[in-house]
Amino acid sequence: MDDVIQTFTKTLAPYVSENFLKDFTQSLYMPRIRGARLQRFEIETAEKPLGNQQIPIYAMEKLPTLPDELTTWLQNQVPWCKDGFYLPEEVKIGQTLVHQTGCFYVQEPSAMGVVEVLQPKPGEWILDLCAAPGGKSTAIGKKLHGSGWLVANEIHPERVTVLAENLERCGVQATVTQSDPSILAAAWPEIFDAILVDAPCSGEGMFRKSAEARQEWNPELPAKCAERQKNILHEAVKLLKPGGRLVYSTCTLNPIENEWMIDWLLKHFPLRLLPINNLPNWSLGLDIPGIHPDIVKHVRRCWPHLLAGEGHFIALLEKVAPSQTTSFNHSIKKSPQREKTKSNPKDSTHLWLDFLNETWQASIPDEWRFPIQQGNVLFSQSPLPKPLVPVKTLRPGLALAHLREGKLIPHQALASGAHPSAFAKSLDLPGQEALAYLRGEAMAISTNQRGYLLLTWLDTVPLGFAKAVPGRLNNLYPKGLRRVLNS
Repeated sequence: MDDVIQTFTKTLAPYVSENFLKDFTQSLYMPRIRGARLQRFEIETAEKPLGNQQIPIYAMEKLPTLPDELTTWLQNQVPWCKDGFYLPEEVKIGQTLVHQTGCFYVQEPSAMGVVEVLQPKPGEWILDLCAAPGGKSTAIGKKLHGSGWLVANEIHPERVTVLAENLERCGVQATVTQSDPSILAAAWPEIFDAILVDAPCSGEGMFRKSAEARQEWNPELPAKCAERQKNILHEAVKLLKPGGRLVYSTCTLNPIENEWMIDWLLKHFPLRLLPINNLPNWSLGLDIPGIHPDIVKHVRRCWPHLLAGEGHFIALLEKVAPSQTTSFNHSIKKSPQREKTKSNPKDSTHLWLDFLNETWQASIPDEWRFPIQQGNVLFSQSPLPKPLVPVKTLRPGLALAHLREGKLIPHQALASGAHPSAFAKSLDLPGQEALAYLRGEAMAISTNQRGYLLLTWLDTVPLGFAKAVPGRLNNLYPKGLRRVLNS
């Protein structure tokens, strides 16, 4: 570790004082900073109006108090994220009921600042271009309040699966794609209101947190990463509509991947740099001769010796003119894509509508009436236009149901992603029975209800589905998700 740190810190020496560099170097030998961000709860207790959203998204549910487990662990709030809290190093919460049900997302505190800068607004179309493992995508999904749409993209096969699993656990409805940014730019030019590029980088900000980051680093890595970042950003600008916001972030600290990258963007694309005002106590950019004068004062850095967080860099930009690309008419936002004759066989549509009529008591969203079938899974439509070129899509929308031997079985993502009050039949379980359900155990519970039930905890936290038959509940929690959890 010493050799890596010494080599790396030499790259910063021209831009910071000797004492600054000394304090920073010492901080890399200190314990890492951990955090957790509330996903299914918010701090305020006042209800927000649903507005024009058709599906009350569970992540917007608010309780007057948090579960005891969370209030015990989450005491110190992250200054730049009202839903974020510092997590004591000794707390192990991965194998708990509140984690398994997506009540929170374990996330490094400085990373929480990225979506705060992006400021997603309900109704917007948002693209998270390098989204795995999903911490920022889940935060975006929460801020959309069930209105608008998120596309979460990850090109690596293993990482995109983790991304999809985290989105489903946390109740976020999204299109999950696995495509090169150039494909996405050809498919959906200039349709997104905001784009996040949390760029693959040399990871210098993670040195004290990750031994892997230190082992993989070498002096040539930042320049190699910068070339890759330029390719990604070139396509990101094509995807962003005029007036749209682009957030570029890294978890690295060298200027090649940060200030110089923003200087390159400003020189080559119709972008302007916007000030960042909601990251209290974050540092300004490095003062580098020859770069655009707005960069130093507008970008933000988290230095681990100055703030309780790992190393991070964030910049906010706005597109000021259209690119020379084919552009969609954005009036289609209110009219989602329809492929009634192609999306799935007629009998599966009837099975799905029959299921909704039996189990759903809220208004049926337009995007659900003619689901898309991929393999044996039905997905909701997205409001996005049909892509101009094929896009490799892991999840076109919210997974609604499985088809198995001519029968329809509700998908776990439907339980996680819709508000419990929308289901006509549900049953709340106490803590120990909830844990037994998540272990996949048989449920010797008798109820007057019949058919598919949504099982909940604390009346509002969705667990999953069961099928009520005389004298018991058939446990439908997916086998791949079953866990022996701590109480």
